[in-house]
Amino acid sequence: MTILISISAYIALLIAISLFHRRKGNKGNSDFLIADRKLSSTMSALSILASFVGGGTLLSNTSLIFKFGGWAFSFLIGLPLGVLLFMTIAPYIHKKAKENKWLTLYDFFSDRFGKSTKNIVAILQIIAIMLITCVAMIGGAKMLQMFTGYSYLTSVLLMALVVCAYLSISGFSSVVKTDAIQAIFLLVLFAGLFIFSTFTPSQITSYQELNFSPMHPVICILMFTIACTYMFASEEMFQRVYATKETKSVRKSLLIVFVIYTFFYICLAGSVFKLKSIYPNLTGDVAFLDGIKLILPTSYHWLASIAILSVLLSTIDTYTFNGVLNCNKLILDNKNKTANRVLAKRTRVGIPIFLTIVILVSLYIQSVLHTTYIYAVIISTNALIVIGSFLSKKMDKYHANFALITSALFMILFIAKLGFSEKMVILPFISVPIGCLLAIFYKKVAKK
Repeated sequence: MTILISISAYIALLIAISLFHRRKGNKGNSDFLIADRKLSSTMSALSILASFVGGGTLLSNTSLIFKFGGWAFSFLIGLPLGVLLFMTIAPYIHKKAKENKWLTLYDFFSDRFGKSTKNIVAILQIIAIMLITCVAMIGGAKMLQMFTGYSYLTSVLLMALVVCAYLSISGFSSVVKTDAIQAIFLLVLFAGLFIFSTFTPSQITSYQELNFSPMHPVICILMFTIACTYMFASEEMFQRVYATKETKSVRKSLLIVFVIYTFFYICLAGSVFKLKSIYPNLTGDVAFLDGIKLILPTSYHWLASIAILSVLLSTIDTYTFNGVLNCNKLILDNKNKTANRVLAKRTRVGIPIFLTIVILVSLYIQSVLHTTYIYAVIISTNALIVIGSFLSKKMDKYHANFALITSALFMILFIAKLGFSEKMVILPFISVPIGCLLAIFYKKVAKK
């Protein structure tokens, strides 16, 4: 009963924040879509942090550590480094976004490569967003099921209803405001994990006793590369940069994120290793949640459930809003209707529709790692193209389009032939070069 009351109070707080923000007069379409582009460095940093350290990160990364142990560190190290690398282009992105009123990641692709590339990226990005939303939904539902005893179906419906309620009220501003609360819970959770991983004794003393699965060194290197480049195609990163008030605030917010992000992964890795050493049989998508429930006294389950729910909701609300915004903006762009009033209205209406699809997919898949692998391939392909666009002025829409299409085809063939596995990380590094070579060949043939 205590857990149910605590969760209900937390949900009420999130909805109250959105209602208060709307009653203060923040009802404009620009505020709904991009928080009026007035985020401070602190709010931007908290929002980025809560979005990155969300359900997808918590569940997929802990699943990787539980499965591969130290081999997964390559991915964990690369993510904070990616924030520093992204800082090299963030000021440019911020300036162009203000000049051209960008709202989505594919606005960058449209500006750099044109309409055809924008359409391909938008479709792939919507698929990727849908998948990572499902990861958080699956994890959140399993967490509620674990701590409250609700069925998986009831838990999925409850989470979707909560997000739908406060997103529909204030849109992106709701995401940012609730992210601040969620980031605070996040810091409390992982400060506790840091203490836990430092002082809790365990009987297993050697790494070999933990029986982690091996990972091929090439896959390890590729995972590190993907982690370092992830930010270059992260929808949530681009949106926060778009929404930040000043260029100097962008740099400051990213530095704050880097410091806290690094601390987070130290705490996360340490706590997972400690849980594995205490409970060697922990495996699977929700091993981390199982471990927390086992290690914590029952009297503290309410606090753990709120903290974990907060982390998971931060992913669901961010990507739900991004997914709906991407869908509606793509449709309106192709109809040459760009008024924020129409886009805000359609986005508000589209939120429950998008969440309904997420519910159906989450009920069907119920696997974190499988969805994460697909998401990684799509985002990594986009990231390599973004990086290529800055490194080479000769890169044009043909290089981008052929690379995107090749990557999608290779991914479908890989899954059909070999199924889902961590080896899928190799696909972007094969498909992007091959796609660029095909583009060169096509252009030569077209000239003749």
